[in-house]
Amino acid sequence: MGDARGLPLLCELVFKDEPSERRRRYMMVLFASRRLVHDPAAAARDAIDTIRAGGGLPALTVALERAGVTDMATFAAAARRAATLSKMSRTMTGPPGPSRSFRERWRS
Repeated sequence: MGDARGLPLLCELVFKDEPSERRRRYMMVLFASRRLVHDPAAAARDAIDTIRAGGGLPALTVALERAGVTDMATFAAAARRAATLSKMSRTMTGPPGPSRSFRERWRS
């Protein structure tokens, strides 16, 4: 998609399907355009993880941008760690509270 012929295809992909998803996809494209300018030689996996984080973890990506982070590998590492933490929190069982400590819930 490095040439002008890719733009209509990109627009079609961003604006098709659910209207509720359009804004998220549009914001991902804008985020990708900002990030890829700073680090065009980034590894493909880092670039993909970073752009996905722009859609799935917008607060994280905005915080990193505001902190001045420009390295795609740093964005990708933060996104991967956030995904790991999110997955851990979903696997913990039991209600939070004084009856069970964090460690007890994590071990179960």
